[in-house]
Amino acid sequence: MKTWTQDALRKKLRHEPFTPFQVLFKDGRRWTCRRPYTWLIGKTWVGTVDRSGNSRDYQLKDISSVRLLGEPWKVPSNRVSLEKFARRVPFKPFEVRFEDGKRWTCRSPRAFVVSNASIHAVDRTGRLRNYELRLISKIRPLSG
Repeated sequence: MKTWTQDALRKKLRHEPFTPFQVLFKDGRRWTCRRPYTWLIGKTWVGTVDRSGNSRDYQLKDISSVRLLGEPWKVPSNRVSLEKFARRVPFKPFEVRFEDGKRWTCRSPRAFVVSNASIHAVDRTGRLRNYELRLISKIRPLSG
C-alpha cells in the first residue's frame, strides 16, 4: 500500500485556486477539508483545524488515499482586496473599516496574517487582535 510523503501530499493538494479535498485513512476514517488555510503538512504528519479552532494531527503513514472534491473554492472578495493592499510594492499603509464601526490601520505587511475568515493583527501595543473578514465595509489607502 502507498505511503504518502510530505512532497507527494503537497503536490496533490496545492491548487490555485484551492480545491476542497478528502483524506481517507487506512482504518476507515475520513477527513474532509472544504476551506483553505485549515491544514498544514509536516514531515510525517498533516495538522488540521476545525471551525471551532480545535487542532488535530494525523500521521502521513495512516493515509490510504486523497481525492479532490468538486469545484475550486471561491476566495471571499474582502480577502482578495486585502491581499492586494498587503502585496503592493512598495508597501503603502492602509486602513480597514468594519461594519461594526471598528477600524484597523496596517502600517506594515508583517503585522498581520489573514486566515480563511479573519485578520489576525498585532496592534501598536503588541497585542493580538482578530477581525472578521465578513465585516469589512471598506479598505482604503492612507494618505501621506
